[in-house]
Amino acid sequence: MLLPLKKSFTEQPLTSAADFLSGKKIKITLPETVIMLPFLNFSKELSAISKKTYKLTGDIEIINDKVAVVHNFGLGAPAIVFMAEFLAALGAKRLLIAGSCGAISDKLSPGDRVICSGAYCGEGTSAYYTQKDFIETNTDLPLSSLGIKNIYPAWTTDALFRETPCLIEHFSAKGCGIVEMEASALFAFAESKNLQSGAVFVISDSLCGGEWKLPLTMQQVRQAIFDITCSLIKLV
Repeated sequence: MLLPLKKSFTEQPLTSAADFLSGKKIKITLPETVIMLPFLNFSKELSAISKKTYKLTGDIEIINDKVAVVHNFGLGAPAIVFMAEFLAALGAKRLLIAGSCGAISDKLSPGDRVICSGAYCGEGTSAYYTQKDFIETNTDLPLSSLGIKNIYPAWTTDALFRETPCLIEHFSAKGCGIVEMEASALFAFAESKNLQSGAVFVISDSLCGGEWKLPLTMQQVRQAIFDITCSLIKLV
């Protein structure tokens, strides 16, 4: 859904994340790159490599001078952009998602890793940052160095249980290989703020062939996302 008032994109909002942080006297300086892990809490896994932890609508783990990891902050487009607003206000310049997704291409299977090349805006948050319906990634990181061969655009949705056959067919025809809940909103936000953004996903389930298949356990999904996170940390 595109907002009807184009003027809303040129007007300044009445408040901002920077205003909120100033009012709460929150002063944190972040590294330029932040890896965002939606929904899941990775405190146990990250404790061994985190130098310092901050609490701000989620857990911010400072790994080193180049990269931080944010987790435990919610699911979906509104949650990731709410968090991203704060991260940008605190100095982040590159925002990367490491998360899970569903396959809508029969060339992909649960357990596969996918680099997201862009995303179609099937959620409501991106409409407040762009009038585009497709947002390309613009990260300057050579994500190809991760050794992941699967590169596809995503269909981003707000409605987890409205992945109907006709919608799957529609976005598959556009070249999408995966469906997830955050990418287009984060990409739209980053583009509006002149930030770098990107995403890497692990496929947790499949919606191909007219049926839902969920062969990965939650522990397998968690481990795969953590492995991707560690690879991104090394790449930065």
